[in-house]
Parts: sequence; structure tokens; C-alpha cells
Amino acid sequence: MNRLSEKQFLKAKYALLSHRSMGRHLKALKSGKLNVDKTKVKRHEKLDGKYLLSTSDESLSAEDAALGYKQFMEVERAFVH
Repeated sequence: MNRLSEKQFLKAKYALLSHRSMGRHLKALKSGKLNVDKTKVKRHEKLDGKYLLSTSDESLSAEDAALGYKQFMEVERAFVH
């Protein structure tokens, strides 16, 4: 088995900690190892499949804001593909 050098280990460790979705569930122990924070995982599981939208237009209903955002995402997707 190939072992990582200290530099490679630190690079991989900080890449995981700064990762957009995985990093929020990890915590660094005093030993330097990473550990999954099961409390945070459970808390985030409750939000799976939910979206938080905000708007400065107070005249929009929640449904209208969600529909506008959905249409915006469809337009964005069309430009990417």
C-alpha cells in the first residue's frame, strides 16, 4: 500500500475540509485525523430535498418566487448545454 507524504496528506485533508458539501460534515481532531460529525449529518438530513429561497420583492407569494426560480434554473441549464 502506498502511503501519502505529509504534504500530500495535508493537501488532501484541507481539500476535504473545504469541499462544498463534504466539508461541513467533517471535523479535524487534535490528532490531525478527520472525523465525520454525525450530529451535523443528522441535522442536514432533515433538509435533504428542500430549498431555501429569498427575494426582496415582498409582493411575491412563496409559490411565485419558487416558480420564478425554477424558470431561471431552466434558462441557465439551456445555456450550459
